[in-house]
Amino acid sequence: MSKFINATAVARAGNLTAGAIVRLPDGRIGTICYNNLEGVGGVWGEHQFEETRALPRPEFLLREKRLEPAFRTDGIHRSDVECVGEMLKIIR
Repeated sequence: MSKFINATAVARAGNLTAGAIVRLPDGRIGTICYNNLEGVGGVWGEHQFEETRALPRPEFLLREKRLEPAFRTDGIHRSDVECVGEMLKIIR
């Protein structure tokens, strides 16, 4: 079984693009739809995006839980966005 890896390192290497399917340490699965300066995010479940110019706003961010209040009130992200930590496995 493969190990969980750090999302920031993977994103910097260019391996977390829109449509990548990831598994979190708690077992939840999501699809990456957001990769910006403040982090990488996604939506829950497995999705295929036909058009990358119209991606959904992320439901989760691969950032430390302690940062969640700042993202929820910044006016950019969803008010219910969840910071889920930085560890993941890339499924595909």
